Amino acid sequence: MPHNMDNLETDSGRYNEAIEYFTKTVAICSAYGDSAAGQLALTCLCMGRLFYFRENYDKAIKCLASSEALFVRTFGAKIHSLAFVHFTYGNIEFALEHWRIAKRFYGDALKIAIATTPIHLITSAIYCRLGCVELALRNHNVAKSVYCAPEPFCFHLEY
Repeated sequence: MPHNMDNLETDSGRYNEAIEYFTKTVAICSAYGDSAAGQLALTCLCMGRLFYFRENYDKAIKCLASSEALFVRTFGAKIHSLAFVHFTYGNIEFALEHWRIAKRFYGDALKIAIATTPIHLITSAIYCRLGCVELALRNHNVAKSVYCAPEPFCFHLEY
């Protein structure tokens, strides 16, 4: 499946090559219909990340919306992968300096991550970004509580 190559190219900063692989993956998944909906959802998520990295936020949001719809339709609203979708939405809003909207998306991502896989890298990444949002909002004490929480992953915080 070209899906692995598209992620490798994205992570290597070879975005044009990644788009070629993503295009092939979408074509393959589309040919299989509903039986490949999960793979297509993941591909759309990864394409959203690629467009986020390229600062093409409109395309990123379209890909993420497709990913989210496919994940929910195929697996339901509580699937772990949705944490990544909401995290990427949050990253886009953070890049646009829409702090409160970013915070809402990170909060949504956190709820999913804690419910599905509380001890996971995405969970700690979400807390890190929430701390960044709080700093941007000049909520220094809240940011400090996120970064210096006494227990792992700050489960006592409400978002």
